[in-house]
Amino acid sequence: MNDFVILEGCDGVGKTTLANLLIYRGYKSLHFNYDPSLSIKEKYQKILSKDYGENIVLDRSFISEMVYGPLKRGYSRLSDHDFSELLQLLNKRGGRVVLLDAASEVIQHRLQKRNDASDKNMDINLITNIRNLYKQILSYRNECRVDIIRNDREMPQNILTRLKLKEAPLQCLIFDFDETIYRPETTTLPQQLIYRMANFIKDKFNLSYKEARLLSRKYRLEYGSTVVGLQKIHNVDPKEFVDYAYNLDLSELKKNSEFKKQLQSIPEKKVIFTNANEIYVEKALHIMGIRDEFSDIIGINRTNFVPKSETLGYEMIIDSYADSGKNCAIFDDQTDNLKTAKKYGMETVLCNKKADNLTGVDHVAKQLDRDLLDIVTKMKGNRR
Repeated sequence: MNDFVILEGCDGVGKTTLANLLIYRGYKSLHFNYDPSLSIKEKYQKILSKDYGENIVLDRSFISEMVYGPLKRGYSRLSDHDFSELLQLLNKRGGRVVLLDAASEVIQHRLQKRNDASDKNMDINLITNIRNLYKQILSYRNECRVDIIRNDREMPQNILTRLKLKEAPLQCLIFDFDETIYRPETTTLPQQLIYRMANFIKDKFNLSYKEARLLSRKYRLEYGSTVVGLQKIHNVDPKEFVDYAYNLDLSELKKNSEFKKQLQSIPEKKVIFTNANEIYVEKALHIMGIRDEFSDIIGINRTNFVPKSETLGYEMIIDSYADSGKNCAIFDDQTDNLKTAKKYGMETVLCNKKADNLTGVDHVAKQLDRDLLDIVTKMKGNRR
């Protein structure tokens, strides 16, 4: 069968503009009469089952019911099972969903320029809610191909080029810092950190060093980070703890010209995402001579001390640097963090570590500073 594209997204996101470009390129836009005897599921079963003999674009579809139904009447007239069946039917005919997205402020500005009074008065919180609902509904579906594209970052013509790609293009590389950017065997930084965390707890609660180590480990396992446990259970100021813990001796770090060359040869955005604080990472990257290769450092202070085992930081990065998680790759030495990233569709790389269970791991970099460029080249080749 021919191509079948369903365009979705909040009003004002640019669906009609893209649909018109596709029509100009030879796609046909379907128009169908309302039939009260048919349910939404039956209607779209008929639409998706027919061979039209040409490329088709739909500007809005049954997917809208999953968003606007609950918003307007408190429920959807499609069950999740119905929704899944329709997506499978779309996949069977080789079709895909394109979810267009843009910043809420951009969408609101576009709507305010329209003549429709209801569009002009769209509240920005409602716009954000609609955007989030679309992403919640579509981001994790595997019944058919779903492309999420930010059209406030791309010209419409570039979006047409995007639609020809086999997979979502790589836009952002996300790197952990400790034991990922540097190899753990080359420095005592991990041991220094363990000691300082335990020493803080020892002095704070008058414990032995051994007791403090055990408490630190307990909170890390239970809450994803020691600082979260200290904050929740003991009301410890998280900034005080993190600033103390990461006041480390960085003199063992060395410049790595080969690693710098590899980073420089990769044009995609590169971001540090770490449970450490930004000041520590800033200093360390400068000493290693690679600070300028990273667009941003998102430390645990930037996420209000929410650790990487939770989702907030990943969503911050996606919103700032990529169209969706599928446009990202993450490099980390902890498989738990990679599993969280995998929920967003990210391509995952386990760095500088061995692991018995490689569930959710797409690539292994035995030495990231040696293997980075080869892995990224392979990723990009698979997406063409």
